[in-house]
Amino acid sequence: MSNPLRRRTRRLGHTLQQIGLTATMPTAYGVAVSRAREDCRGLPRPDTLITGGVLAARWGLPEEWRGKLQADLEEYVTIEWFPMAGSATSASTAIRHHVDAVLAPYHNAKKKEEERERAREAAARAAEERRCALISYGCQLLENELASWASDDPKDEARREVDLVLRAEVRPDWDEQKVRELVTELLDQYEEDDDGDDEEVDDDDDREGEFDD
Repeated sequence: MSNPLRRRTRRLGHTLQQIGLTATMPTAYGVAVSRAREDCRGLPRPDTLITGGVLAARWGLPEEWRGKLQADLEEYVTIEWFPMAGSATSASTAIRHHVDAVLAPYHNAKKKEEERERAREAAARAAEERRCALISYGCQLLENELASWASDDPKDEARREVDLVLRAEVRPDWDEQKVRELVTELLDQYEEDDDGDDEEVDDDDDREGEFDD
């Protein structure tokens, strides 16, 4: 005849053994948590990724756009998506691509403004080259006219005046005809002065002739 107490003891020991084995057996949730921890071990934290993304922006980024980038990354980099499974490089690459996408409008606008500025500078250089060419043309016309002047005519004075007026008045949108008219107008003043001097000499000669009579 078996002992009831011994049967209870064996049954209790068997139950405790089952409980002990069950307590030490890993659950599916525990396995998932352990794997997640292993995957994320060594990966940067979300706040580190945000800071790195802001610092990755090019130097000279305006404060307005730097603030926009900061706010966008704070919404984009969340614990649900980052750290990413794989490696720190994968997360950093994703952040870098997102930063490029966020700042694309700024960089495109800046590029267009730089192109417009280069176009304005090129147009200004071309206009100045055109103005200098017209001034040189006017100086050449002047020398051609002075070649027929007498040796005692005020050539140096005419050169100084015409050069000064040409540099002050000639504009890039002028043509050669307008420059020629300006040079001719300036030189005509000297011819008028010569005519006036000749008339004064003639009057003096006439008065001397009257006294002689």
